[in-house]
Amino acid sequence: MEFKKLRVALILLLGTIGFGTAGYYIFEDMKPFDAFYMTMITISTVGFQEVKPLTVYGRIITITIILSGVSISAYAIGTLLRMIIEGELRKEFGRKKLERQIQSLQNHYIICGYGRIGKLICKELYDRKVPFVVIENNPLPLKNLKS
Repeated sequence: MEFKKLRVALILLLGTIGFGTAGYYIFEDMKPFDAFYMTMITISTVGFQEVKPLTVYGRIITITIILSGVSISAYAIGTLLRMIIEGELRKEFGRKKLERQIQSLQNHYIICGYGRIGKLICKELYDRKVPFVVIENNPLPLKNLKS
C-alpha cells in the first residue's frame, strides 16, 4: 500500500518538475536546462538567485512549484522513511520474490491441508522428489514440514 503511495507521489513530483520546466521555458523564454534548473532550485528550496528576473507569469509558476513541489516532496520523503522504518520495503521486495518463485513453478502439486492425510501425501511426494506446495490455515503443523 505504501509503495503505491510513494509511486503516486513520485509521479506527481515528476509532473511538477515538468510543469515548472515547461512554464519557465514557454513564459519566461528560458533555455530548457535553465528552466529545469530554476524548477529544481525552487522545489529543493535551495534559494539560489533566479536565472533571470521573472515576469508575473514566472512568479505565479514559482509559487505553484513551491506549493506543490515542496508538499509532494515532503510527502514522498515521509512515505519513504515510514516504509523503511516499518520494514515495508523488505515486505514489498519479499512479496515480489515470492511472486517470481510462484510464477516459476511448473508441474507441481498443491496439497490443501496438512492434516493426517496431507502429511502422508507430502511424505510420498517428498520421497519421490516431486515438487509440491502446501496450503494450511493453521501454521503450527507446518513447523515440521521440510522445505
